[in-house]
Amino acid sequence: MIRRPPHILITTPESLYLLLTAESGRRMLATVQTVIVDEIHAVAATKRGAHLSLSLERLRAVTGAPFARIGLSATQKPVPEIARFLAGTDAAGCTIVDIGHVRDRDLALELPDTPLDVDALRALRKMPPTGTLVSLSAADPLNLAGIITPGERVLAVPGNRVLYRDGIPVAARIGPETRFFGALGPASEWEARNALLRTNTPLLAGRLN
Repeated sequence: MIRRPPHILITTPESLYLLLTAESGRRMLATVQTVIVDEIHAVAATKRGAHLSLSLERLRAVTGAPFARIGLSATQKPVPEIARFLAGTDAAGCTIVDIGHVRDRDLALELPDTPLDVDALRALRKMPPTGTLVSLSAADPLNLAGIITPGERVLAVPGNRVLYRDGIPVAARIGPETRFFGALGPASEWEARNALLRTNTPLLAGRLN
């Protein structure tokens, strides 16, 4: 490498320091025209960065003329400070190329088809009580227990179900467990358990006493 200096030399701050310390290394580096510092943000605020900055100034003395300094990074911040770190004593001629990080986005909103909606649920709650039971999958968009209706939140997975009476959640099946949101009599609990198990019939009519 000393006898036939490479056109491109890939090195580290520590190895560059050693090359600049040896006379043969300085002769090899005397014709440097461009230095590229990749991922410059990783060293800028560290002792390695201070070491590199010193070595670049020593290299500037070895070449006897300014050379191009290019710093690359997708996350360097603040950019002007990184530019001053890279350019050193030649900071006045530094050019910042900042293309930003904003990407084009293609956003679409699709609402699933459902026989009921939030307004219908609110309207049902305003109607005179009839004791009507509605069993819904917890993954249904109308699973609003703990959101706009009383009761605890039920994890929105297909295996869970929520039972409404007059628009108010009264029970839920969470995995193998049936959980009640209020005190019910034995007969009403039995009816609620059956309603939650009949997943093939989403609308169930009955009365809880």
